[in-house]
Amino acid sequence: MAASASRKKSANWTNRDDEKLLDILIEQRAHEAVKFKWSLVRVMLKNEGINKESIQIKNRCNDLRKKLGVWEFLIGKTGVGVDYKIGAVVVSDSTWQGFLQRFGGKYKSFWKKVHVNLEKMKSAFYGKQATGEMSFAPGMVASPSNPTQRSTGKALDIDKHVGDTDKANEDGSDAHMECLRAEESRSPPKSVHSSRTRKSEGGTSSDGKRQELLNWSSRDEEVHQALAIIRMREEAKQQPSLTKQIRGIKRVLDLTVYAEWSIMNGDDCRMGEEDCAMDAGEDHAIDIIIAYTLQ
Repeated sequence: MAASASRKKSANWTNRDDEKLLDILIEQRAHEAVKFKWSLVRVMLKNEGINKESIQIKNRCNDLRKKLGVWEFLIGKTGVGVDYKIGAVVVSDSTWQGFLQRFGGKYKSFWKKVHVNLEKMKSAFYGKQATGEMSFAPGMVASPSNPTQRSTGKALDIDKHVGDTDKANEDGSDAHMECLRAEESRSPPKSVHSSRTRKSEGGTSSDGKRQELLNWSSRDEEVHQALAIIRMREEAKQQPSLTKQIRGIKRVLDLTVYAEWSIMNGDDCRMGEEDCAMDAGEDHAIDIIIAYTLQ
């Protein structure tokens, strides 16, 4: 029983420990990892001088992810902002009291300061880096079906402040936490200022995807038009110019008149022959036209 209790006991994590852990998770994301492998994370932390068990690492990740979700739940409320000069939230007393009633005192530190590794938490768990003072990564508690709640052996349970982290994989085996791509996450309601800022920067992520598809469609059309122009130019090169065509028609007309006159008068046809019969007829006229046209 005592051994079981010691396994469930949370590890003591410093801000530096958290920072190194998040750096490793971000690095795994950069290599397009689909799931975090705790045994590998444990080895990498040990190389940084941080000796933790796999289950402790997994539980700490779940705690940080939950803390990020609660933070963004608070920030997503109307009228709530952040004063980065003093590093604290700007919130009305009534909203803050409602927040404490729901989550208790575990997250009351949000009143005084922003989490030191907040941006790295967003990069590690969302795969994206927020920019600007009022930019926040998508919320994790927008709805019960939020995909951010998916992880092996644990559902995100913010109301009760604890999930199943202490019950899952107590033997410290290689459990995985699913990495979420940036496009899978969802945004909670924003303050008026942040909403206007986001709209001015190009709208929502769905609008961005739609615009990207339109851009690709436009580019595809431009490529087809360019190819059509190239084909027309190549075909034009293979055909005689208008001037040459006019000269050819004029030569044919002149030769036709000459051929008719030659047939009527029986003159030399200039084809290298000694004689030209009086009754050469139409075939002889055609030969004359072809011979002079090919000159």
